Amino acid sequence: MQPPSTQSLSQSLEWNPNIRGCRFVPLVQGFVSEDFKSNIALDIAVQYRETMKESGNLDFLRAGAVLLVLVGHTLSFYGIQNIGPVRVIGLGQAGVSFFFVHTCLVLTMSLGRHARYGRAGLFGSFYVRRFFRIYPLSVVFVLSAAAFQLPSGDLTKGVVHVVPWSTGSLFSNLLLVQNLTHSRDILSVLWSLPLEVQMYVFLPLLFLLLGRWGGIWSLLALWCAAVGVAMVQPHVSARLNLAQFAPSFLPGVIAYVLSKRIRPFLPSWLWLIWVPVLSLLNFAPADKKPQWLVCLALGFSIPLFREISLAPLRRVSFWIAKYSYGEYLCHVTCIWFAFEYLGHLPGGVQWSVFILLITGIPVMVFHTIEAPMMRMGSRLADKWFLKPVSQTARAVPNGATQSAN
Repeated sequence: MQPPSTQSLSQSLEWNPNIRGCRFVPLVQGFVSEDFKSNIALDIAVQYRETMKESGNLDFLRAGAVLLVLVGHTLSFYGIQNIGPVRVIGLGQAGVSFFFVHTCLVLTMSLGRHARYGRAGLFGSFYVRRFFRIYPLSVVFVLSAAAFQLPSGDLTKGVVHVVPWSTGSLFSNLLLVQNLTHSRDILSVLWSLPLEVQMYVFLPLLFLLLGRWGGIWSLLALWCAAVGVAMVQPHVSARLNLAQFAPSFLPGVIAYVLSKRIRPFLPSWLWLIWVPVLSLLNFAPADKKPQWLVCLALGFSIPLFREISLAPLRRVSFWIAKYSYGEYLCHVTCIWFAFEYLGHLPGGVQWSVFILLITGIPVMVFHTIEAPMMRMGSRLADKWFLKPVSQTARAVPNGATQSAN
């Protein structure tokens, strides 16, 4: 049997994953032909997923998330609690919820792109890359805040507080386990990172299970089960608060699976309206259930929208999303320096300094810390876990299951 052309094969793999002769193998997240057992289909699947890395819609979502957090905290510093019916604190909560959905989606896509690592390598390479992505920059900011007593804690009207720390709490913040040790966050925004890191532990396993239980109804049932566990968790142990946010992470996996089944059909300009609308659906901080529903709505809707085509908007969204991690970690201290420490200066000067800091610091730390560490993580993951594609294809068992596609 002659292999089909690259173009026809890539199209059939994308929109007809269950065609005779090809099956989707979650073990390596690539397509392997049962008839000619070549690496052609696997190569195409990997290449196709590489093109999915650049998404203007996802950049817009991530950029919107970090801006919501930034705006929410800035308004809180000025004592603004409500803008009409909108609660300011809810803006920041919506931003973090968007981060959770976005992160889970793009990391599931990343697992799909790393088909060449095989089953064991998939776990190891994922953990190595995430370690070098998250920890180096957070360590720098935690040590800086602790060493120089930088105000980076909670915000009240006109004041950014310094968080007192002990040796134990410092190590908890460095390891990102504050929720497990009940330590205070030296950076107020650091509360979300332990949840992400703990989510990383489970995501590769969930990714592999998509092959057997990856249908939409199965994932929706899993989400409902996660909601049930989250509602029981406060009565069991406060240290298990990751359960409170599992219903916010899982919609990212749902979005991933749906994106393989659905052609986008909604116009991209509706995406520019839909994301802000979801951000305004904020409720009482102690009540997570509305946030879970908003995240579920976001996960189901992401695959429905066509890609943003407006070039300037794509560039701005990409730029903000690229430096968003540094922006997230530094913005509270930037608020303190510009608006409290320099509070005696004219407002125009304060805002100029703030804009300079909130744009300059993330760019600087990205190119001096984030990017080099990510490259190091990629090199180590390749060195320790990379297998040739041919070996990966041979490693696929004959009894591999159908895809979630």
